[in-house]
Amino acid sequence: MNQASRLPLSGITVVSLEQAIAAPLASRHLADWGARVIKIERPGKGDFCRDYDYVMNGMSSQFAWTNRSKESLALDVKSSEGKRVFEALLPHADVFLQNLAPGAAKRLGLDGATLVERFPRLIACDISGYGSGGPYSEKKAYDLLVQCEAGFLSVNGTDEQPAKCGIAVVDTATGMYIVNGVLMALFNRERTGKGMAFEVSLFDSMAEWMSYPALLHRGRRRAATPHRHASRDHRALRAVSVRRRARDLLRHSERARMDSALRASAGRCGAGKRPALLHQSASHGKS
Repeated sequence: MNQASRLPLSGITVVSLEQAIAAPLASRHLADWGARVIKIERPGKGDFCRDYDYVMNGMSSQFAWTNRSKESLALDVKSSEGKRVFEALLPHADVFLQNLAPGAAKRLGLDGATLVERFPRLIACDISGYGSGGPYSEKKAYDLLVQCEAGFLSVNGTDEQPAKCGIAVVDTATGMYIVNGVLMALFNRERTGKGMAFEVSLFDSMAEWMSYPALLHRGRRRAATPHRHASRDHRALRAVSVRRRARDLLRHSERARMDSALRASAGRCGAGKRPALLHQSASHGKS
């Protein structure tokens, strides 16, 4: 028995019509745990993340991060030939993921609800910016936009200068919720024999992450206490510590300069005269 056959998801086939980060990251995690993942890309250029950079031996670092351990298939699902190949894949799939533009999957008959009706044991996940049915359901989204809309920037950086996260935190959160949903659906299928369709959106994922600071802010407003957040408290404490250290160093430096000046003045004035610098310092201290 080889190592792949001992992994928890060995024997599971995932077909993923994907690009960018959220869906590829999710399917890569499934591949890491033994699933066979067939990544469907656009003919020609493929996933646009292939061109983000070329630092990994000519390959994009982001593409390498989210697409290891997969098979890749260039397929135009709108063409007659592409549809034929895709239809041949679906009966063998346990999981189907797609993050096409809003409305595109439904127009092609590739949305989760339609596919599960045709293939009752299939687990199908639709990934979008804002989910279906809401006022933004037809809008596209991307990581930084959702960071702003969900309020993430308000708890990162400072009040004067909010800051985005240094990584694609929204896409990463969404990818992990996709994995979570797929694993629960697979477990449910083991008990019931039935697949299911479900949705994961970028905005919902980040709204869940922001629940804690939202509840904290709401609770503290009710209690009439100042709004503070853990990350800012730590920064404030570090800033106070730095200021205290700088103040102590300044005092030590000033004291050393004063002692040196006093010794030099005493040498010039002689033992019987009061050094002028000491007199000035004492007078300044009384004012």
